[in-house]
Amino acid sequence: YALNYPNPNWKSIRVNSSTQSYILKDLMTWESYLISVSLVNNVGIGPASENVKVRTLEGIPSRAPTLIQYEPMNSTAIMIKWQGPSS
Repeated sequence: YALNYPNPNWKSIRVNSSTQSYILKDLMTWESYLISVSLVNNVGIGPASENVKVRTLEGIPSRAPTLIQYEPMNSTAIMIKWQGPSS
């Protein structure tokens, strides 16, 4: 089999014919991919399956919020104000 996906150009990974699953690694975080599978033999590569659009999971935030202001409220509490990171 051949797994086909953009990375950033189209890439093809050969997979043993006795296998019917594969874990694609080192993909971008929170990114969509179009993936297809082709059957391969010693003569060549057959037609590809329909593309399936999948997305990797979201990673940890890359930017920190900004602390803007703090104000002691009493002897046991402080109010903190912040602004989220710009997108």
